[in-house]
Amino acid sequence: IAYSQFVTGPQQTAFSTMNAGRSTSRGWELSWEYNPHEFNPTPGQLRDPQGMNAFVLVAGNKSRFENGNTSLVTPQDQGTTITAGVGYKFANNFNSSLSLYRGSGLASSALQGQRSAITEVNFRLSSPPAYFANKYGLELTVENLFDGKGRYNFNSAFAGTRFQQGRRFAVGLFGQF
Repeated sequence: IAYSQFVTGPQQTAFSTMNAGRSTSRGWELSWEYNPHEFNPTPGQLRDPQGMNAFVLVAGNKSRFENGNTSLVTPQDQGTTITAGVGYKFANNFNSSLSLYRGSGLASSALQGQRSAITEVNFRLSSPPAYFANKYGLELTVENLFDGKGRYNFNSAFAGTRFQQGRRFAVGLFGQF
């Protein structure tokens, strides 16, 4: 199933469903995780160990419409993505983490044959549940730390034209019940 715009234009508008025939999607994924700390809880105290942890994920995908002798790339064909992150838990149980996402760009982001790659770095800082009778904590999240404005889609029949959202801040309160 694919989508087609009723009214063409640079932004998302109304879409209609159409039959695109047969399609295939083939992908692969490779991941690695670094977490050298064992979790050995003592009775009455379930705390994660402090220290660093990290991960890397690399994935590839090729999605195509198969139409007789013609093979067309689907608008949502991503190509290659890399996601990596590092976190650290301090002795006072504060958590800090940084993650990176890098995508080669959707096929529907192409202008003059060039896909628009997307890069996003996110940051998170979280307190332990040490406030209000040791049951509540605070966290700060900054998404798209470097304020990237990559192009997800351009005049796509599937998704119109979309750009990466700018930098976003969030402050949260969490609790134990």
